[in-house]
Amino acid sequence: TLVNLARLAADRGDKAESIRLFTAAYLRGQLKENEIAEFQHVYFEVHPGDNASLESYLDAEYAKTFKNPAVSTPYTADAKRTNRAVLAEIFTGAGCESCVSVDLSIDAMLRRYSRNELVVLLYQTNAPSADPLSNKTEQLREDFYQTQHSAPHTFIEGQEISAEGEAPSTQPVFKKLTAAVDKQLETPGDADLHVLASRTDNQIHVEVRGTAKNASQTARLQIMLVETEVTYSGENGLRYHPMVVRASANRTADSTGYAISNENFTRDYNFDLTQVSAENLKWYDEYIEALKKRLPPDFEVGGFREKKNIVNPAKIAIVVFVQDDKTKHILQSSYSAVKDTKSVGEAGSANVF
Repeated sequence: TLVNLARLAADRGDKAESIRLFTAAYLRGQLKENEIAEFQHVYFEVHPGDNASLESYLDAEYAKTFKNPAVSTPYTADAKRTNRAVLAEIFTGAGCESCVSVDLSIDAMLRRYSRNELVVLLYQTNAPSADPLSNKTEQLREDFYQTQHSAPHTFIEGQEISAEGEAPSTQPVFKKLTAAVDKQLETPGDADLHVLASRTDNQIHVEVRGTAKNASQTARLQIMLVETEVTYSGENGLRYHPMVVRASANRTADSTGYAISNENFTRDYNFDLTQVSAENLKWYDEYIEALKKRLPPDFEVGGFREKKNIVNPAKIAIVVFVQDDKTKHILQSSYSAVKDTKSVGEAGSANVF
């Protein structure tokens, strides 16, 4: 295997070759937790630095061979274009090979459409292997859509569209999903949403003001914290994961979000990134313990190869949407960048990510 060849190269003093082989295995998601530690040891012997420098190196190596096969052109609005921002919810997994065509299609669609046209939520599931980008919110949305904790599943405006396949299937999957989005862009939204999000240090403050037209008693407001790009190399060979859901507002044991009591509604919410990262770390143990209870006592349960629970404050955004919990219909959605405000006593002007 690549790991054994990497070890042999290190033993004979050829650290450069060892790093090359370890890198190839890592980017294919083939390294176990202890093997990742071996790789890091050899790499830092040759290239002293920190984890950020190693991540930059891996990004550069991945970019040398990565090519998205989807042929994407910018969306051009016509007279049929309405006020709707289409919501795409994707249940995928870094170890899911049949998810690759959907993941690559979404990557291309994020370039085709603006965030006023297409809003994306990526739920990283533990399907078929433990995925360190999964979390409790993702599990609750799986339960909501009754996906049976499998992947891929693609929902456009709350309705599932069958799509799966490995990389060679990307272009037909891309065409199918863009056709669905284009059609929905011609359907007026049933709600108006105004969202303002700002960050001070690790605190994210979200203000939502909205009006829902003919909303039923089962309509619910959802506020999601997303990380716009996370790097993690799983078994399916993809490294970049966009719009990953990291947390949700008002999460309970069995639901997320807020019921809407009248046509006009307001809601403020604060995300604490330190708390979010801690809860996502705790989720790893909770998931493994729950999995062990469902399996025979002598069944060996694999854990998470890496920890990816920490949310990067420089790559966050807020997604808000109103959904009818009974019909799954999405009334409207909205994407908001996060305005970076200065800390108390800090000089300088605010920036927008």
